[in-house]
Amino acid sequence: MEKNSTFILSGRRTYADIFLRLSSDDAIRNNSLNFHDLSGKFAFVLGEKDKVSISSYQGSDFLGLDVAFGLGWTNWVTAVNWSRVKSDKFFF
Repeated sequence: MEKNSTFILSGRRTYADIFLRLSSDDAIRNNSLNFHDLSGKFAFVLGEKDKVSISSYQGSDFLGLDVAFGLGWTNWVTAVNWSRVKSDKFFF
């Protein structure tokens, strides 16, 4: 039996904050807007019937209107999953 492992990583970010700074209008230039996230998953085949995977997600958002208002939050979640095949019709 061949042992396998796989992984995937992905990320994204908005660049609205860079374009806000290019504005000639101070009311627009002094605002902040930034969103990004990163996620990944690693899976490992431990044997003919066992597989373990670890996945994680992290995201952050921020919106600021000049110095008057700012709102931001961050999320982070990680999970570990183990699956075992007992038969063609049953697994846990």
